[in-house]
Amino acid sequence: MAGKSPKQQQIVKDALATKGQAAKQVAGSADSKAYKFPEGWKPPKNLALAADKLYQTQQARLAMQKETDKLEAEEIALKQHLIANLPKDSASGIAGKLARVTISKRDVPRAENWPAVYAAIVAEYAKHAKKKDGLEDGAFALLQRRLGESAVQDLWNAGQVVPGVGKFTVTGVSINKL
Repeated sequence: MAGKSPKQQQIVKDALATKGQAAKQVAGSADSKAYKFPEGWKPPKNLALAADKLYQTQQARLAMQKETDKLEAEEIALKQHLIANLPKDSASGIAGKLARVTISKRDVPRAENWPAVYAAIVAEYAKHAKKKDGLEDGAFALLQRRLGESAVQDLWNAGQVVPGVGKFTVTGVSINKL
């Protein structure tokens, strides 16, 4: 990593440590020694063999991914089938010979009136902010239009109402091996 500042070197090292990014970094780098190869992995004898092996490995991974996608679709369909067919009032789950499936529900906050939500945030912020630069409201441009579920849930659990926020129920499925 000659010619790079210590900060740039650290960024590259962090990127190499990130799952899925290591191969991309190595592919774009002349310094393959920066990448830690898997235990027991031996490179092909020449670069032509490496190119062929890369292609074969990629094709095998893509074939496995296709199978994984099919299994995931079946998993989703089975979850929806269980949610739709379990009695709504009497059973929260069902057990087979291998596993027990439990249907759960939780309330998820959903903003129904963003101006009211923003007004509540600004009002609460104004109570605590010390006006130094007059940019208190400018920070709200950085918000995504998504509520912090745990923060809203904490307020609801404390018996507080969050203006402009309603809720909808999400049904989930959990499975435990017997």
